[in-house]
Amino acid sequence: MPSSRVLAVSSLLDRFKCGTRIDDFNTATTFVTLSDKYKIPYQYIPIFYLKESSCSKHMLFNNPFGKMKRGGESAGLVHYSSLNEAFEDEAEYLATPLYAGKTISQITHIYCPPRAGEVYTYTADFQKYYKQITDYQENYDDLTPMLENGVIERN
Repeated sequence: MPSSRVLAVSSLLDRFKCGTRIDDFNTATTFVTLSDKYKIPYQYIPIFYLKESSCSKHMLFNNPFGKMKRGGESAGLVHYSSLNEAFEDEAEYLATPLYAGKTISQITHIYCPPRAGEVYTYTADFQKYYKQITDYQENYDDLTPMLENGVIERN
């Protein structure tokens, strides 16, 4: 049985119609695996994926996070060969000291700084999605013992 974290992320992606259920499940599995590899909260990658490109609906060059080239390279978006390459880069980036150990508010203000004269909703949106994923996980955690003991059946 998949972990409650994978099911929770998959549920969020499904809720926002990010892809087919199979696509959402595979993407959720990738996100949780990368979160474990880079020791970042599993909720972060899917939330930025949702916020930055509406789950790849608004992206160029397999770049769902809108990453710009760094370090003196020519200006423009980073071109990734695949979404999985972009997901890996995002996980690695979120594990850097720039973000590690920071609060959600600090992270969102670094990742997407407020613009002058603009109502800033990025942090509130991030917190809302974080809570949704966490609530989904808690619901799945509550169901797991009943599934394992045959109290309820899987469809």
